[in-house]
Amino acid sequence: MMSMASSPTMGLKDTMTSFHKETKAELEAAYAQENMVDANPLTESQFVPEISANPHPRFLGLAKSIRERREEKV
Repeated sequence: MMSMASSPTMGLKDTMTSFHKETKAELEAAYAQENMVDANPLTESQFVPEISANPHPRFLGLAKSIRERREEKV
Protein backbone atom coordinates (compact mmCIF):
# COMPACT_ATOMS: atom_id res chain seq x y z
CA MET A 1 0.00 0.00 0.00
CA MET A 2 1.34 3.39 -0.99
CA SER A 3 0.87 6.39 1.29
CA MET A 4 1.07 10.10 0.59
CA ALA A 5 3.24 12.49 2.55
CA SER A 6 0.76 15.33 2.03
CA SER A 7 -2.64 16.05 0.61
CA PRO A 8 -2.73 16.61 -3.17
CA THR A 9 -4.78 19.75 -2.52
CA MET A 10 -2.28 21.25 -0.05
CA GLY A 11 -1.77 24.91 -0.75
CA LEU A 12 -4.88 25.36 -2.85
CA LYS A 13 -7.25 28.11 -1.80
CA ASP A 14 -10.01 27.10 0.64
CA THR A 15 -8.55 23.65 1.35
CA MET A 16 -8.15 24.38 5.07
CA THR A 17 -11.00 25.53 7.23
CA SER A 18 -12.12 25.58 10.85
CA PHE A 19 -15.36 25.44 12.80
CA HIS A 20 -13.99 28.14 15.11
CA LYS A 21 -15.16 31.49 13.69
CA GLU A 22 -12.02 33.48 14.52
CA THR A 23 -9.68 30.81 13.17
CA LYS A 24 -11.77 30.45 10.03
CA ALA A 25 -11.60 34.22 9.46
CA GLU A 26 -7.82 34.20 9.94
CA LEU A 27 -7.42 31.31 7.48
CA GLU A 28 -9.58 33.10 4.91
CA ALA A 29 -7.52 36.28 5.36
CA ALA A 30 -4.27 34.34 4.91
CA TYR A 31 -5.51 32.69 1.70
CA ALA A 32 -6.72 36.10 0.45
CA GLN A 33 -3.12 37.37 0.42
CA GLU A 34 -1.67 37.61 -3.08
CA ASN A 35 1.54 35.99 -1.86
CA MET A 36 1.21 33.36 0.89
CA VAL A 37 4.71 34.22 2.20
CA ASP A 38 3.35 37.67 3.16
CA ALA A 39 0.85 35.94 5.47
CA ASN A 40 3.62 33.84 7.05
CA PRO A 41 6.35 36.16 8.39
CA LEU A 42 7.87 33.53 10.70
CA THR A 43 7.84 30.34 8.62
CA GLU A 44 7.72 31.95 5.16
CA SER A 45 5.61 28.99 4.02
CA GLN A 46 4.28 29.26 0.48
CA PHE A 47 1.45 26.77 0.93
CA VAL A 48 0.10 26.57 4.48
CA PRO A 49 -0.89 29.54 6.68
CA GLU A 50 0.92 29.89 10.01
CA ILE A 51 -2.43 30.00 11.79
CA SER A 52 -2.74 26.27 11.08
CA ALA A 53 0.52 25.52 12.93
CA ASN A 54 0.76 24.16 16.44
CA PRO A 55 -0.64 26.86 18.76
CA HIS A 56 2.21 26.48 21.27
CA PRO A 57 4.27 29.73 21.29
CA ARG A 58 7.57 27.90 20.94
CA PHE A 59 6.63 26.22 17.64
CA LEU A 60 6.76 29.31 15.41
CA GLY A 61 9.74 30.66 17.35
CA LEU A 62 11.61 27.42 16.71
CA ALA A 63 10.74 27.50 13.00
CA LYS A 64 11.93 31.12 12.80
CA SER A 65 15.24 30.45 14.61
CA ILE A 66 16.01 27.40 12.44
CA ARG A 67 15.31 29.42 9.29
CA GLU A 68 17.53 32.26 10.53
CA ARG A 69 20.43 29.89 11.40
CA ARG A 70 20.23 28.09 8.07
CA GLU A 71 19.57 31.34 6.19
CA GLU A 72 16.93 29.44 4.19
CA LYS A 73 13.45 28.07 4.66
CA VAL A 74 12.96 25.17 7.06
